[in-house]
Parts: sequence; C-alpha cells; structure tokens
Amino acid sequence: MSAAKPVLPEGDWIRGITIKQPWATCILTGAKTIENRSGRRRPGWKPGWVLLHAGQRIDRPALRIPLVARTIHGRQMPTGAVIGIARIIDCHQDPAGEQPCTEWAEPGAWHLALADVQGLALPVPAADSSVLEAVAGPGGAGVPAAVRLPAVSTRRKNKKPLFEPGLIPAPGGLLEWRDSQHFDRWQDRPCALCDLPTPMRSHYGESVHKACAENWIAANATEARRQGRFASDIGRRRSPIPGSARPSSTG
Repeated sequence: MSAAKPVLPEGDWIRGITIKQPWATCILTGAKTIENRSGRRRPGWKPGWVLLHAGQRIDRPALRIPLVARTIHGRQMPTGAVIGIARIIDCHQDPAGEQPCTEWAEPGAWHLALADVQGLALPVPAADSSVLEAVAGPGGAGVPAAVRLPAVSTRRKNKKPLFEPGLIPAPGGLLEWRDSQHFDRWQDRPCALCDLPTPMRSHYGESVHKACAENWIAANATEARRQGRFASDIGRRRSPIPGSARPSSTG
C-alpha cells in the first residue's frame, strides 16, 4: 500500500531557503533533486516544507554548464522572489570514494534532498529570505496548501532605499518617477498592490504600478505619511501631505 502524499497542515508557517539562479529554476523543473550546501558542519535545515526563494544574484558561470543549459532552456529565471515550494526529506554527504548520489551533487558538499517540488503560478517578490515567512492557506486534492500562499511577509528591517526618495504627494496627487531606476528593463514582476506584472519599482525596489501607488496614497494618507512607502524623486516638488516630512530611510 503506497503512502499518501504529504499535505501541509493548514496554518503552518514555512521558512524560505534562498538559492541562486539558475539552480533554483533547475530545482523547479524537477531535474535537480538536491541543493548543495558547503561547510564542515551539517546544515541546520530539518526535514519539512520550505519556500524556494530565488536570490537576487545569478551564478553566471553556471549558465555555461551543459547540464544546466539544457535544463533551463526556454524557461524564465525570476530573481528576488519566491518561485515555489519543496519538502526537505534528507541531508547527507556522499561517502568518500563512492559515486555521487546524483549528477547534480558537488563533491564534499552537504546535499539537501528535495521532494514534492511545486511552482507558484506567479513569483512572489521577496528580496531576502531572512525576513520571509508565509502561512499556509486551505489545501486540497493532495496539494500542499502553501501553493496558494495567501500571505507573504517581506518586512523591511531597517532597510535603506535603493536611491533617495523625496516628498510624498498629497492624496490625489501624482508621483514624480522620472529616475531610470524606477524601471526594470530586464523583468516584469507582480505589482505589490494589484498582482499584475509591471516593470516599475519604488525607491525600495518594490514592484508596483505608479498608478497603483498613487491610488494607495490617496486611500491611506496617514499610513503613507508614517511609512514613506511611496514618494516622488528628489527635486520634484508636488504639494506634500500636510505635516509630512521626507520619508525615513528605515521605511
């Protein structure tokens, strides 16, 4: 009698593990069934579900490895986002002198064995897995509930803006986003407010349509003043929200 496919209990919290591209996409395809971790000591990852977080950086030399190139051919490689989930089922090292456990295994490294890998319908932006956590929603049909992530927190911990923001426009006003850093010419990501793809970025690197940010300020004037989440570029002067100062760099 075969064992039933494990399902994540509703309400469980899931940790994120950051993996550079293209390795994260190789795992998502199902071809790469382990994650290599270097170090003398055994990694602290225990068996259980994890969010697959594609890091901000790309391991470009790996793109020239034939095995990797074949695996990722024709696939997108999102960065700085949660792209799927997986279940860690084992952590081991290959015994010296023996054949590696898979063709993806690095000699001398610890191997986190992965199973039940599933991709998300759209990448969920998250700059750093250290401030990432997601709660599982209702599951069904043997599918881990985390696939339907209803809540992902990407809280900033004293994170500085990527470039200096200016004043917050008054409710109903327009943001002045003319700096080229607001536009990511490489990749569209889901808007933080409407979930539709956008190349636009805030001063903090948050993916958001300019119109969505302006509507959010209009609907959340007090919070906009307190957080400084969306602001105009420096040197562009629109009427600020009464009593507001330039947003704090701590966000």
